[in-house]
Formats: sequence, structure tokens, C-alpha cells
Amino acid sequence: MSTPALDVESLWVKARPDANGLLPCVVQDIRSRRVLMVAWVSRSALERALETGQATFWSRSRRELWEKGATSGNRQKLMHVRLDCDGDTLMYLVEATGPACHEGYTSCFSWRRVGNGWRRDADDTDHGDHPSEAVHPQLVEDLISVGSEIADDDPEPEAKATPRALRPEKAIRIGAAIESRARGLATALQLKQKEKARDAAALLVSEVVRALATAGMTPDDLRNALTPTEKARPASSRTRAPTPSDLPPKDEPSSG
Repeated sequence: MSTPALDVESLWVKARPDANGLLPCVVQDIRSRRVLMVAWVSRSALERALETGQATFWSRSRRELWEKGATSGNRQKLMHVRLDCDGDTLMYLVEATGPACHEGYTSCFSWRRVGNGWRRDADDTDHGDHPSEAVHPQLVEDLISVGSEIADDDPEPEAKATPRALRPEKAIRIGAAIESRARGLATALQLKQKEKARDAAALLVSEVVRALATAGMTPDDLRNALTPTEKARPASSRTRAPTPSDLPPKDEPSSG
């Protein structure tokens, strides 16, 4: 069955743009589900985005279309477009290459309210997005190697007492980082992207290593917990098979 020809008018007629013919557009990473930025989309911007497969927006001050990453290389490959229930907001689901924020952060929403002020959260780019740059790289390799030898039905290791309980907000932040890496791995596996799945798995393990370190656990604790024992499994063990010109003006809803 052939794909129907693109008819943007049929899509746009369902939308409710403002008096200037614009819709705010939330941009979300399809892998991590993290909100990256917000910008404006016109009918022509939507048409261009669907034709090229690249996130395209409308600059209100320059009064022209702009494609994310056209100059900087920090592109956003458009995977899906969604319209909210009121018809007045779009969402681009993208595969992002590089940071969305002009300050080098993965997301333009890096400031978190703390009391009566704002605090910038640590970004993924602060500790490296490549497995070779992750915390304890050799330990990450060891954990992946040993973990792949452990059967799914192995008993869980006994929980180790921690020196002190984590503050709720820190625990949530640590959990969010692990959840984000796990989503990235799950998406890569679903899309059968072997190399991305491998890298995502290494990054997920590195986040776990980092999280357990905050609970006072050492590499030896992790090795002891993950190393198979005679009691834990039978003898027949399982074998392993941006530049400024790329940015919208400051009056745009997002600096990305």
C-alpha cells in the first residue's frame, strides 16, 4: 500500500494557531523522553519539517524559517509529530544530535526551582555521554561482562546497610538519571540499533555504579554481589551469545 501524499492543510485545519498563525511546539527526545526546548511552528514550518525530516521552526523576530542544527550541527531528526487535545500546542518527538541549548546543555530546561531561587542541575554532558568517559570505565566493563553470565533467575543480593539515607530530592534525581538511561537502552533495543544499545547499556551501568557509590558501596561490594557462586548457579553456566546563527532570537520561547 502506497504512502499518501503529504497534505499539510488537512493537518493544519485541526490545529488552533494564535492570531499570528503560530503554535508553540514542545520538543522531546524520543529516546530519553526528556523535554529539550520549546519554539514556535507555523504552517510552513510544519510542512518543511515533514518534508525534510528535520525539526523546523518559525522565528518571530527574523520572520523566517529556521532548521535546528543547520549551522551548528546539533540537529534534531523528526520522528513523530503530535497535537494536544485542545489543538493549540504541537510536540516534536526527535532524535537529537548534540545539545539543544545554546549554552551547551542537553535541554534548555536546566534550571530547577529551589526555594525562592533557581539552581542549575548537572547535565549529562558534564560527565560525558560516551561510555569511555563514564565513571569507573573498567568497572563498567567488568560489570557488563560478569552480569551477562548471570542467569535471570539468580537470587538478588542481600541489601547492604547504607551509612545514611539520601535526601528525597537527591534520590529522585539519581533515580531519574537511571530511568533515562534505561529508556535509552529500551528504545535502542526496540529499534534494533545494536551499537546504540551497546553504548546505552554501558551508560546505564555507569549510572548504577555512580548511584550505589552515593550509598557507600565500593567496587568490591559490586563485584562480590555480581560474581556467580557455586550455590547461586549450576556448574553448566550460561554462555554469552552550537553557533549563534543557529539559535532563535532571545524573544523566542526557548533559547534553543
